[in-house]
Amino acid sequence: MHKLKKKSGFTLVELLVVISIIAMLLAVLMPALSTARNSARVIMCAANIKEIGYLIPLYRADNNNEVPKLAQKYYELAKYAYLSAAFKNYVPELRNLPPELNITIPWTTSQYQVYAEKYVPKYFVCPFATAGIPKIDRQSAGSIELNGQRLGLFKRVGSDDSYVTQRFITLKDTVTNQVGWSGEHPLGSPFGTPEYGELNWFNPLDIGKIKAKDTPLWVWENSIRAAKWDSEQIKKAGGSSQSDVMVLMCDRGQHCARVGTVNSINNYGSHKKGGKGGTNILFGDLHAGWVNGHRVGW
Repeated sequence: MHKLKKKSGFTLVELLVVISIIAMLLAVLMPALSTARNSARVIMCAANIKEIGYLIPLYRADNNNEVPKLAQKYYELAKYAYLSAAFKNYVPELRNLPPELNITIPWTTSQYQVYAEKYVPKYFVCPFATAGIPKIDRQSAGSIELNGQRLGLFKRVGSDDSYVTQRFITLKDTVTNQVGWSGEHPLGSPFGTPEYGELNWFNPLDIGKIKAKDTPLWVWENSIRAAKWDSEQIKKAGGSSQSDVMVLMCDRGQHCARVGTVNSINNYGSHKKGGKGGTNILFGDLHAGWVNGHRVGW
C-alpha cells in the first residue's frame, strides 16, 4: 500500500511573516525612492534651464548683442513674458504658430492657455509643474510658523513656461520689498536676502516707467531699451562678473514672495537639495546653478 504524500505549502503564519517582511522593506525603501525621484526631477529641471541658456547667445548674435525685452509672465503676456515666445525663431517647434497666436500683440487668457497646452516645448516646462489647465495663478497651500511668524504657503499651478525673469532690479544681499521680506527673515540672517543679484531683460534705467504706473511693457515699447548685460548692469545688480548674477529662475521651485504687505513662500519644500527647498537658476555666463529657496524671490 502506498502512503499518501503530504502536500507541501505555506502555512498562514509563514505567509503573514513574508507579508510583514515585504511591508517593512517597502516602508524603508519608499522614502529613498521619493528622494531619488526628487533628485532626478531637480537634475532634469537644471538640464532644461541649461538648454534654454543655449538660445540666448543665438538671439544676441542676431540682435546687436541685446537680449529679448521680457518683463515676466505674471505681469505681461506673449511677447513680453514667455521665454519660449521670445525665442520663437530659434525653437523649431514654434516657427509655425497659427495667426491667432501672433506674439507681437498682448494675448488674452484663452490664447495663453491654448499656447501653453499645445505649443510650449517640453524643456520650457519644469518636471515639478503640475498638470492641468495652465493658469497665471497660485493656490493656497496653508501656512507655516517660522520663529514665531506665520507665513502663507502657496504653490504655482498649471503646466506651462516655468522659467521666469525678474521684473524689477534685484540686488545681491539687500533686503527690499521686491524680494519678499520687510526686514529680518524669520529664520534669521542671511535668509530673506538674495544670494545673487538678477539682471533684467530690458534696460534697468527704464524700469521706473513701468514700476511707477504699473503700465504694461508693450505700451512703452518704443521707449523701453533692450538690455545688453554689460559690466555696468552687472555692477548695478551687485555682481562682480557674469557668473555672479542670475538671469532666470524656475518658479516651480521654492522661493520667497511678497503680495501686498503679506510675506509668503511659494512651492515650500520643492526642488529639495540636502533636505532644503530651493530652485534652479541660470547665471549670466549661462551656467546653471542652485539657490536656497529662502534667498531668492520677488
